[in-house]
Amino acid sequence: MRSSIMLVKRLRLLLKEVGLMYGTVSEEGKVEVNFIYELPQQGTEDILMLLRDSDEEKLVEAIAAGLGMRRVGFIFTQSITQDNKDYTLSNREVLQAAELHAESGLKEWVTAVVKLDVNEDGGADVHFEAFQMSDMCIRLFKEGWFETEIREDADPKLSIMKKDVVVGSKDVKEVDNDFFLVVVKILDHVSALQRELGYGSIFGPGHDILLPTYSLARAYRISTCSLSFEDPFSVYVR
Repeated sequence: MRSSIMLVKRLRLLLKEVGLMYGTVSEEGKVEVNFIYELPQQGTEDILMLLRDSDEEKLVEAIAAGLGMRRVGFIFTQSITQDNKDYTLSNREVLQAAELHAESGLKEWVTAVVKLDVNEDGGADVHFEAFQMSDMCIRLFKEGWFETEIREDADPKLSIMKKDVVVGSKDVKEVDNDFFLVVVKILDHVSALQRELGYGSIFGPGHDILLPTYSLARAYRISTCSLSFEDPFSVYVR
């Protein structure tokens, strides 16, 4: 039985997974995340396809609004096979992060990355990082400068532009993905939902704050969490 459980864990670590983060943004720009909605998706070791359902997302938005929250960020895992790669985010991940950031219209939007290593027990050692896509990245994405069709032999650490852009003092079409990332400080935070239900709990019955939305929350893969990020705009944005 134990070996079967370990096998399932290893298989999950081989695939990319993604979710949308919901919470609040303070007047000072501090982002607090209280739950994560797992989008319909199909993941492989290196590619994640979102199978978005607009009707389902509207219901999740309604749940969030009822709790006084909104969509504040994007979180995804990198598979264990990506651990040995020499990049922070791949070009596909940059495109996906830029698309969701641009769609949100929220300047404090956060992109969080969970990196996984398999330990000796077959479980996962988790490394957590948070970023904001730079203003330049979002502007270039909105204006259609990014090549969105990525060749299989393309270097994953480079984003390809349709036209030359200026990086430093050079005109280039291949841009290191790190150029588009602004590091965001992660802060301690315990959400009201976590205090009520426990970390990672699916919204459940018997909790007055969540009772009206329980069936929807369980059906639409919503789980509690506690994440908090310093105002991304207190740091330099390229």
